[in-house]
Amino acid sequence: MIRKGTGFQCFNLTSGGNNQPALTVGQPTSWDFSAIQISTGKLAYYLLAIVLTIYGTVTQSGGTGQVIQPDALTEALISSIEVRNTWMGTPISQQFALGQYLPLMEYVGAGYRLPRREMLPIPAANGATQFTRTIVVPLCVGLVQSPHTTAQLAAMYKTGQFVLNMNGTTGATALATLSPGASFTGGLSAQASVILDPHPSLFLAPGQYWCDYQTTAAGTQSKFSSTPSGTRPPSRGLTPTTG
Repeated sequence: MIRKGTGFQCFNLTSGGNNQPALTVGQPTSWDFSAIQISTGKLAYYLLAIVLTIYGTVTQSGGTGQVIQPDALTEALISSIEVRNTWMGTPISQQFALGQYLPLMEYVGAGYRLPRREMLPIPAANGATQFTRTIVVPLCVGLVQSPHTTAQLAAMYKTGQFVLNMNGTTGATALATLSPGASFTGGLSAQASVILDPHPSLFLAPGQYWCDYQTTAAGTQSKFSSTPSGTRPPSRGLTPTTG
């Protein structure tokens, strides 16, 4: 997954001392960064990405189930995510990092490739289907090639938290739209880990954050406006921005 690095290590985050907390529909769950390692003794750790995995079960009713694609499942599960209270502030804001954008963030931030294996679609089958949905949230630009050049030192995140905001009734409605009669059953849980890359150099990378560059089409417009709306820049898509 990572090229031109010195190797990487995964470090599990905890939420209230729990490695795999139960998720509540419509409620946030946060993981603390305070326990992450900042060095190997001789090498400094840089924090490259967060790996979020959600475990659950989708139950489809007789004869009405439809195939559910992984990206659509992500949108139904997740309202937004946030990385906050770090030394750099809020590099990932829940205002922009919506569930529907996470697959795009992962793809762009990882150098326009998937940094993990893709899950199979949930089949149009009656009964319960267990799933494991993993999303990599890049905290640097070009995760797969020399990632430490744009990643921050792990020490910069020690005061921060990673927050997962689950969808409420909107998610249930979205799932039922994808597959009529389908529902999440048996409870949901999640694990979050960070990817750490040890490196002999000490430097501060440019400050980066994810920003939604897309402005809403007004009235009968068929295209997105190129005029800034509020504080959003005049462009399209999601991109990591330095500053």
